[in-house]
Amino acid sequence: MTLKSKIVIKSREHAGTEGRVVALLAIEPTPLYVIELALSGLSLTVPQSDLKPAA
Repeated sequence: MTLKSKIVIKSREHAGTEGRVVALLAIEPTPLYVIELALSGLSLTVPQSDLKPAA
C-alpha cells in the first residue's frame, strides 16, 4: 500500500468502511497505517491485515 491508496477496512468495528492511507506508522512486526475514513474524516490506526484495496 502507498500513501493515498484507497482501501476498505475488512474487520473490526469499521468493517466495510472506505478510506485512504495517510501514514505508515510501523513496519515491524506488521505494517501499521493511519487511515482517514471517507465519510467521517475520522483517523484510525489499522494493521495491514485488516485492510484491502478498494475496488
